[in-house]
Amino acid sequence: MKSLLTPYLIWNSLILLVYVIFYTLGYNVTKFNGNFDLFTIFKSFIGFKDETGAFPIVYQMWFIRDLFCIVLISPLIFYLVCKLKFYYIGIISLLWVLGIEIPVLGDYCLSMASIFFFSFGAYFSIMRIDVLNVVEKIKIMAYLYPLLLILDVLLKSTVLHNVAILSGIFFGFFILWIYGPDRKIEANAISRFIFLLYIRYS
Repeated sequence: MKSLLTPYLIWNSLILLVYVIFYTLGYNVTKFNGNFDLFTIFKSFIGFKDETGAFPIVYQMWFIRDLFCIVLISPLIFYLVCKLKFYYIGIISLLWVLGIEIPVLGDYCLSMASIFFFSFGAYFSIMRIDVLNVVEKIKIMAYLYPLLLILDVLLKSTVLHNVAILSGIFFGFFILWIYGPDRKIEANAISRFIFLLYIRYS
């Protein structure tokens, strides 16, 4: 968590500083409405509310903020996964696919997407399920990804968009499955660049 907190604070602080500089030079900074009090600065790191949710000043780092929050409720998620098993995952999956948010959490620091993916990962880990074995059994999800991607661009549907995301994840694991369990992909060599590219191009 410390390794994520540092870049989170640095990136948001840098962009906040840019806004302050532009405001000092006389530019109209609409996001702050000319107000740089402590609460507004606090929202730079926690989230500015808009019609789609609440996001930190560096928008694309919302998932790191959500991760900090979800760690706090991880014991509850662990309990629900162990107690309800697939029923819990089914409910959470349905809420996420339909784009239904929990109002209080969604308005401040935690999206349904974060709850879904964290719960999904927890379920596979706690139940000791091999993801690649699941992908092998339902390869159709991976095959559908190119089609879903095109439909997502054309139709702009929340449900379709989320299904396409899920299919894309299956597609990624499907590539790993094809690659073969006896051959290694240097994921660590690639992953070190992913975070920087995400921040740069998102």
